[in-house]
Amino acid sequence: MGRLAGATSGPTPVRAAILVSLAAVAVGGLLIADRGAPIGASIVALLVPPVAWLVLARGEEHGVRVDVRLVVALIALLMVLAVVLPPRGSKDIWSYVMYGRMVSEHGASPYSQVPNDFPHDPFLHYVGSGWRDTSSVYGPVFIAVSAVGSRIAGDSALVARLFQQLLAAGAVSAALVLVWRRSRSPAALALLGINPIVIGSVVNGGHNDALVGLGVLAAALLAVRRRAAAAGVVLALAALVKVTALLVVPPLAIWTALHFGRRVALRFSTATAALVAAGYAVVGPKAFTALGANRSVQSRASVWQLVPHHLAVTVGTSRSEWLGLLSMISFVAIVVLVLVTAWRWRGALEPTTGVVLALASFVVLGVYVLPWYMAWMLPTACLAPGRVMRVFAAVMCTFLPIVYAVKFRALPNPVETGWWVFGAYVGPVLIVGLFCVLLARSPGGACSAPRRSDLSATAPGSTGSQ
Repeated sequence: MGRLAGATSGPTPVRAAILVSLAAVAVGGLLIADRGAPIGASIVALLVPPVAWLVLARGEEHGVRVDVRLVVALIALLMVLAVVLPPRGSKDIWSYVMYGRMVSEHGASPYSQVPNDFPHDPFLHYVGSGWRDTSSVYGPVFIAVSAVGSRIAGDSALVARLFQQLLAAGAVSAALVLVWRRSRSPAALALLGINPIVIGSVVNGGHNDALVGLGVLAAALLAVRRRAAAAGVVLALAALVKVTALLVVPPLAIWTALHFGRRVALRFSTATAALVAAGYAVVGPKAFTALGANRSVQSRASVWQLVPHHLAVTVGTSRSEWLGLLSMISFVAIVVLVLVTAWRWRGALEPTTGVVLALASFVVLGVYVLPWYMAWMLPTACLAPGRVMRVFAAVMCTFLPIVYAVKFRALPNPVETGWWVFGAYVGPVLIVGLFCVLLARSPGGACSAPRRSDLSATAPGSTGSQ
């Protein structure tokens, strides 16, 4: 995809309009067809948007821009479609609703009890069977929001799912506004808004990852403006939705310390830590133990598929114990990679690339990885400079949905075997390799802090290569 974009001198305005329209049709078609479309057509439809983003971005480098009004109109249509349709894939939205009802209707804690503890609740049968015995892994802020939504919805399943879908759509819309104000790039808007993961998984699925992505983006932009305490508060709120937002603390803290001084960085870190600690103190220690609910689960897109499961038998452990060990190794590896990323990108003129790579560390090295996790980093990735970053975002937004699209289809052998080998083994290795390329292209070394005038004049949405 990158070679295709690089080989194209850039579309004319008319061709750019046609290209972005085709991308929107592909995203809408995927959403409407769900799993009913032939697998070949689904794969082609998943390839169209990333090619469009890359070509549009390349065109902007040559002064050819698609009309932003067309992009906004297409995004709006896709958003409406995503909210009107019931969730097409994941059933996470019903777990959100059920956890909220446990608070609002049953006066129970979703951290110490599970959905199956309420067998007569009318929403229990909507929850995925594999998650009915799982306590909440989400932060207290999101549980509070879900409780409000559940109270508003009452016994209406339609209102309950619309609340979560509109919440996700609102978060994505707010992120689009921030991206546009910072970049003035229609291609950046298309990357976020005409995206099968964002429209099909995040908005239609009502996933709270949209809130995390919005919080991370806002925190990065506030940090650039030296509003450290505000950045810390916003990031803490994102972490109180999903704790993985805390991966952003090292790159933002180190970057802020270098560019604005240690006192400013300390204000950021203190605000984040204090609010997160206060949030979890309110709900009690059970919230921390619930965070390990996914330790014995492995997804098919994880690079840890390379570790043969039969080794568990060799060392005399069960599969769950083996996956628990892999989760611990993965956690350590992610933390190390986040710290390396934070240090290597400390001298960049803006913190966006370091933030994206810190979050990408989880998607690249996590044992349990799902397509909508890309929503954590996508809004900020729209502002990160460099063609390699655009290629990385395009590849990730293509590979993960294709892996899960093929998962639900019966394919003839040896096609099925070949796809499994690619999706579970070859693909994750390529993703890791591309991530390492991005990391290696960092400024590195001891970079002197730029002047504040340089920071304010440098827009993270600039498209120059690094």
